Amino acid sequence: MADGIDVKKWICSSHMAEWIRDNVLLDTAKLIDCVCIAPHRTMREKQKELKRLYESTEDAACRELLQGRIGGMDAVLSADSAAAFGREKLFRIEICYRGQKEELLPDLFFPTQRAAIEAFLEYIKKNVREKGDTAALYCAAVSVLALETAKQRYQWAEQFLVRFDGEILCSRETMGDEFSCQRLPYPSGTILSSGFSPFLPPFKGVLVNQAEPEESGFAENDYGQWLICPQAQGRTAHNGIRVVNLTDYYDPFSDTVDCNLPYKQLLSVYEGGLGEKEQWLAQLSQMVREDKTVLNKMLHDRQPERQEDPAAQRLAYVRSLNHSAG
Repeated sequence: MADGIDVKKWICSSHMAEWIRDNVLLDTAKLIDCVCIAPHRTMREKQKELKRLYESTEDAACRELLQGRIGGMDAVLSADSAAAFGREKLFRIEICYRGQKEELLPDLFFPTQRAAIEAFLEYIKKNVREKGDTAALYCAAVSVLALETAKQRYQWAEQFLVRFDGEILCSRETMGDEFSCQRLPYPSGTILSSGFSPFLPPFKGVLVNQAEPEESGFAENDYGQWLICPQAQGRTAHNGIRVVNLTDYYDPFSDTVDCNLPYKQLLSVYEGGLGEKEQWLAQLSQMVREDKTVLNKMLHDRQPERQEDPAAQRLAYVRSLNHSAG
């Protein structure tokens, strides 16, 4: 079964695919999930691969797992047919641009999946036509709301992600959660970029590893990587710099969808030039390569200063607001 899946085809980052192929033993469930969550392949491509695997294996457990995923994909791909869920549905879309939701849009509900996708495609065309934007930077999360007859209200049933050309990429119910080994196989000090992606905002950052790729324990530690990147505001920023713990459990950079894509696959080594405002990245990269414990100082600097009397500080601040208003 394992020999039937080419990992390099289903992992967006070629460096990550090569590292996983050479260093990680993936069982059947993980391999199937690896296919199902691929951010650069359509659901039709994934379903075709799973059907091929189903026909080529005789293992009963594998066939049962594959049958469930294939059936779930059928339900999403044929959701406009009456037999898809057997009950009335609404389709709510959230349009996203470079990893962030288009917040100023009203709630968009449609009676069919096709109508929802067509509205998304029309929105892209309008922005490309009026703003000169790039269609490939858009995606949409479509939530399926099924009518619960007894209570006469709509309940969330499924969510799937749509590409800029209308192709469905993945769904929350068919992604699975077995494939969590997604390590960035680069040494500390490497400058990474989110690149040209509809799923992540544009940024660059410096990678810091607890253990380096060639060291033992690198593959097993889900929490052993950080990215130091710019952020102008927010409680996780200090001096305009944010330190992000790169776990496998959620995407810390984007608010696009609930069925989170494997965002680490979308990060790549940045090999271009750095502008004047990005020279801090070049200097920090060199510092981390020489001594990555600089991260400890950065984390320490983020700790709030201890106040002798927080209540008095709050009162003084509120009084200063009143004085400013006067």
